[in-house]
Amino acid sequence: MNTLEISNIQKQGFKSKNKAEKYSYLNDKNISSEEIKKLLLIIKKELNNFPNKNSLVNIKNYLSYLKEVLAKSSIIDKNYLTHQLLKIYQLIDQIILENKNIFINNEYFLVQLQSIQEEILNLSENTTSKQFKFINFLIEDLRNLEYIELTLSKLPNIVNTRDSNDEPLIVNLIKRYFLSIEEDKNNKFYYENIISLIISQKSFKLNFKEKENLVKIIYNFLYKISITKKEIKKHQQEINFLKNLINSIKNTEKQKFDLKALATKYKIEIDFKDYLMSKIPFATIPDSADTERVYVDDYLISIDKKSTLEIDDALSCKKLENGNYLLGVHIASVLGYFNYNDSIINEALNRAKTIYLKKGHNKEIDSSIIPIFSYKFSTEIASLRPNEPKYARSYYFEIDNEGNIINEKFIKTIIKSKRMLDFNETNKILEKGCDDDRLLEVITNLKTVTEFLENKFKPTKIYEKVKDQLDDFSDLRIKRKGAEKIVYYATLLTGNKVAEYFANNKYPFLYRVHGLSEENYLKLQMFLKDIYHDTKYKKLEELVETIIPKGLYAMSGNHQGLNLDHYCHCTSCIRRAPDIIVEHALDICYHKQPSDKELFLLEEEISKRITLLNSKMTSIDCFKNEYKRTYQKKRK
Repeated sequence: MNTLEISNIQKQGFKSKNKAEKYSYLNDKNISSEEIKKLLLIIKKELNNFPNKNSLVNIKNYLSYLKEVLAKSSIIDKNYLTHQLLKIYQLIDQIILENKNIFINNEYFLVQLQSIQEEILNLSENTTSKQFKFINFLIEDLRNLEYIELTLSKLPNIVNTRDSNDEPLIVNLIKRYFLSIEEDKNNKFYYENIISLIISQKSFKLNFKEKENLVKIIYNFLYKISITKKEIKKHQQEINFLKNLINSIKNTEKQKFDLKALATKYKIEIDFKDYLMSKIPFATIPDSADTERVYVDDYLISIDKKSTLEIDDALSCKKLENGNYLLGVHIASVLGYFNYNDSIINEALNRAKTIYLKKGHNKEIDSSIIPIFSYKFSTEIASLRPNEPKYARSYYFEIDNEGNIINEKFIKTIIKSKRMLDFNETNKILEKGCDDDRLLEVITNLKTVTEFLENKFKPTKIYEKVKDQLDDFSDLRIKRKGAEKIVYYATLLTGNKVAEYFANNKYPFLYRVHGLSEENYLKLQMFLKDIYHDTKYKKLEELVETIIPKGLYAMSGNHQGLNLDHYCHCTSCIRRAPDIIVEHALDICYHKQPSDKELFLLEEEISKRITLLNSKMTSIDCFKNEYKRTYQKKRK
């Protein structure tokens, strides 16, 4: 079909009632991708003519024609076609949203548009079950365990779906796991987690023959990877996992939980080696005579959970004579105590971040964390405990009544916090006041500045919902009330302004980036609309608002979730490794003029660390998910 034929179709529509005559131009030759693009463009143009009854009829005919083409053509890029159809689907959604008044008076147009959307869904379908496609999309494209768990809680029977060859989901996953062992070990832990998650569901079912077949498949692979002593040694971890998996499938044995074994599996260190512990007593005690640092005499307070021992930030805020406010965000500085190249810092960087678990495993101090620094350092020496001098980085921002940053300055300091408050105490002071005039003044000023900043920073609603559901106390929390909001906006501002400094000066830097895949988001909407045949599944709509990729570390990129061009992690050095790298970058690029050699070495260091950090963060997520499914269930 050439351009002239498409043009004639566009002008005349498909008026013939005879199907053979209507598609007389559809011959045995394969239609080209270029011609498909033109036809899709015609459909979009017809939609732009809305409301027009003839246009809607024409669009339906074009879609029917596409269906015929798909059946005959072998060279069409079906991924491209699906992507374009998704965009048309979204365009119809937009038309429906913008023309509500028309639909009130004329329901015909609404029915026709929804019918066209159904046609698009049908065009995008293949013989694979809809629910299998949906769960497979979550597993393979979105690859986020938390979102998959949320789906399973809303659609429990989805674990028993089958592909177009009638093969159960679990068999599919185990075969992918085998491939990951042989071809891509980076995916191995991910598939282990997914398989364990599916098997652990109460709704998971296999009949006797299916169990027998699955166990046989696993035994065959076990034989393959343990045929020699060398292979057994090489694949010992995988062999253990598969043997435990067989027991789970047979329901014959309960495995004893071993935290150290689980941590070893994900290459997570729980204890600190003696040579690292020996360095702690030699950590430098802050000296007010230190010429490299400014001694801060402001009224500083910390706001955190009552149980917090790793106090990594303090705040100050005073009103200036010109009516503006001076906000101080003071962050515990680990590089005040150790050099960046010290082994204790390298250990912290390798650990990536402090891991928070639901129940404690350390009997000695009844803790529920696996820290990046020893407890002695992170909870005593570096922690910003009240009335103790501590090394810090102080970020000062002069803010006007519209939330604009008039001036900013980053200083290496020695601070002494005056008070440690928990969130509830702070909220009570915000509501009822207190007898300490100095404390009340700081908290009142912080509340005022927070209100200014709230009008300037607008994270996306999707991102807010995601962050509220996460259970990670080391990350930036989003809370929409008093004390939590104060801490949130102070740390958000700091992360944004530090990142902006490096971006503006084009220095190498470690950014926290976050992007939303529009195509994945549209696919998800289609899947959800397509499987809603029962009101009990309606709650799964919440998933649409939480399917968003996790953030990662990179040397460039923006943070779509926070709606910021530049952002970084820099406010939690005793609990998060990236913040230490940022502190190191500030030493090189902010407090002095960096040489070309220093910039080269910094870029090399950040580039090396990025891959390790992102990989480690994934391992930690997998570790926490398996911990949650095993240890916590056994403790109930």
